[in-house]
Amino acid sequence: MKFKAPERFLYGEPISFARDADIRSPHFVEFGHHVSVGKNFTCEVDLRVGNFVLISSNVSIIGRDHPFDDPTRTVYEAARTDDSIVEIGSDVLIGFGSILVGSAKIGDGCIVGAGSVVVGDLPPYTVCAGVPARPIKPRYPTA
Repeated sequence: MKFKAPERFLYGEPISFARDADIRSPHFVEFGHHVSVGKNFTCEVDLRVGNFVLISSNVSIIGRDHPFDDPTRTVYEAARTDDSIVEIGSDVLIGFGSILVGSAKIGDGCIVGAGSVVVGDLPPYTVCAGVPARPIKPRYPTA
């Protein structure tokens, strides 16, 4: 695992990481209890993860950190920002190959389908998928 220690790194037990995790959060990472992270995980933002969470392989959590709105600077020259925060609730599954871009809150019980691109908040107890990820259906059938 590649790891650039943020100011605060907290984790519950048990927690597991498959091979090739790359964590480079600027300020903090917090993992709850019973968290499993698949191989080739990348995190470049501040991250808070609840309890009983599965993060599949090839998931990337990245910021909107390359400003491109200044016509006097190239993207290469622009100073990076590090203000993105991702909060993943409890009882969540982030599907294989998903990408979370910028700040987002994933609600408790949310299922994020494989290959989704998350660009904002997702509601609790909802199956979400797509590019960009959107609610598809409730997680549990209604009576």
